[in-house]
Amino acid sequence: VDSGWVSRLEATVKAFAEEGVYVFLDIHQDALATTNGGEGLPWWMTAKMQEIAALVPDCPSCTPFDSYIASPQHPLELAVPDWLQETLEMFGADIQPVRTLDAENPWLAYSVGGNAGHPRYMNVGNVNMRANNNDVAWNHGTLPLTRQVQNVAWRFYRSHQFPTEKAAFFDHYVSFVRYLCIVWERYSNVIAIELFNEPPLGGVPDVAAILHSRTDLFNFYAAVLQELEHAEVPTKAPVAIEDLGGTSLQPVVQAISAAVGLDDLSSPAIETLSRWAQKDQLIISFHWYPSRSTESSLED
Repeated sequence: VDSGWVSRLEATVKAFAEEGVYVFLDIHQDALATTNGGEGLPWWMTAKMQEIAALVPDCPSCTPFDSYIASPQHPLELAVPDWLQETLEMFGADIQPVRTLDAENPWLAYSVGGNAGHPRYMNVGNVNMRANNNDVAWNHGTLPLTRQVQNVAWRFYRSHQFPTEKAAFFDHYVSFVRYLCIVWERYSNVIAIELFNEPPLGGVPDVAAILHSRTDLFNFYAAVLQELEHAEVPTKAPVAIEDLGGTSLQPVVQAISAAVGLDDLSSPAIETLSRWAQKDQLIISFHWYPSRSTESSLED
């Protein structure tokens, strides 16, 4: 973990403590990485995914042409097929196409390998990214359903399963989580560590991947928790997790999800989560945003 960042984080936590303010350490993400117009995973992680795009374990259909970052070779584009677009519209989601303000090579600035700015700043430095991640654009839900975000989410949730992926991606993430748990131990005003903000669906447009996305996510959570409890000194920090999208779905959507298999958590994941719950170290976190879906859920 970067030492400068560590100093800034702990200074911030300490400043809140001095004012009697409690803090919740959330591993935040929007569109997963700066290379996709958001933030969260470090840019070099999605760049590595792109570099070895054809070498994804247990994925014979994966090719170098699969997109994990936005660049001139991998333009930002939606991964949503027509049937899913229609389904989302039924629930009030109006998914807009990717916008470009600069039609000439729109994804060059701040791209990986583009020599036109550091990729860590692509989310704010590339004017075309800003067209898709400004406050108004976020409400359209475009970025989370791009091929880049969908591929990264699908791969990241499965990264604990394969030695090469684990070493390249998962282990770095777990090291970061371990550090945040140490911050919890150092500062009494830290309430908990949240593993992931609003985790996106993964694998669109592949139907099988979509249906397995929730299973993959909770298997990922379980793998992280197992790493924490198998450490030389297991953490005592409470850990928060979120469901797909960080929301609590209305009952009819939950029923549909269960019917198509999206609601199918694995037994090992349930066992691990239950074990942490019994230790009073598990928090279920969710967000409510004004929408047709959440309002009807409150009515139900």
